[in-house]
Amino acid sequence: MKRIVAWTLVSAALFGIAATVSAVQPANEEKPFLIVSTTPDSLELETSPLAMSPEVEAVFTLNVDTNCKLGPIYVSTTPLKHPNGVSIEPENILVRTSATQGFVAMKKPVAISAPATGSNKIVVDVKVLTKTLVGPAGDYTGVFTFTIVPPV
Repeated sequence: MKRIVAWTLVSAALFGIAATVSAVQPANEEKPFLIVSTTPDSLELETSPLAMSPEVEAVFTLNVDTNCKLGPIYVSTTPLKHPNGVSIEPENILVRTSATQGFVAMKKPVAISAPATGSNKIVVDVKVLTKTLVGPAGDYTGVFTFTIVPPV
């Protein structure tokens, strides 16, 4: 039996750039910019056809294109919901990046990067624990939110 879980990744940058943009810029300097995207923009998670696996995994890349100094980047998620009303709660959704020490449950926002300057690509491993899932196989929809904290 094949279980497919898919959701759309939505990125939102909350960045305190207004004060920087409104400051007087020398004529030869670029204006600050920040572009955030994910590759791919949705994930497909599948279990093994041989046995009911206790977890399913996928990987995506968070692309941060900027010419500014950034604070840490956090990721959070809504529950993943099936059309019949069954949900996978954030504590059963885990992420891992080079900034985390192993997989971390998303019951609260998780820091996935340290402060940095310039463009960055962050590979995010996602694991969904299905051992306690009592819902059916199929599409589950939820939203990942990326929050970029202003630098200190």
